[in-house]
Amino acid sequence: MSDSNGPAGGAGFKRLAVDVLAGWVFLAVFLATKDIFLATAAAVAIGLGQAAWMISRKQSIDPMQWMALALVVGLGLSTIITRNPTFVVLKPSIFEAGFAAMMLRPGWMIRYAPSRATAAGSRLLVVWGYLWAAAFFMLAISNLIVERVYGLEAWAIYTNFSPFVLVGVLAGLGALVFPLARRASKSQ
Repeated sequence: MSDSNGPAGGAGFKRLAVDVLAGWVFLAVFLATKDIFLATAAAVAIGLGQAAWMISRKQSIDPMQWMALALVVGLGLSTIITRNPTFVVLKPSIFEAGFAAMMLRPGWMIRYAPSRATAAGSRLLVVWGYLWAAAFFMLAISNLIVERVYGLEAWAIYTNFSPFVLVGVLAGLGALVFPLARRASKSQ
């Protein structure tokens, strides 16, 4: 969930913190209690509470936030009702695969790219956008592999931190690739 403040300054970090709050509460409760069902209930409660708070304050809720809430509540309640953690394990993979599918739209990244990146060429940005999509599809798959190979505790940690690492790596690579591409296009 996020607020309606603009992206400048601390508002972006505030939005990010609110967006990941349910996941971090889930992680904290799970690591403290080792009870996946209690942690799932806490995440569902946080997600519903955030939505209720935003609605009561007449703040808009982004479609991606509605999707995340539906996944948290739907798969969380499925986990609790069936006493099967598979549903909650699927949540981040479904979200990340959906996010990756949206990134398959050619040129989606152009609106987010700095001018120096667009100067390097829109074709490169389209390819770069596909790279992001592929990376998020791989992240969705890796969540499931980590849970199966290393267990729920490792999965809970991995799934809460791996998206930040992935975005950091991709942003860092972009900071290296686009200036080089821009220089190469100027020299031709």
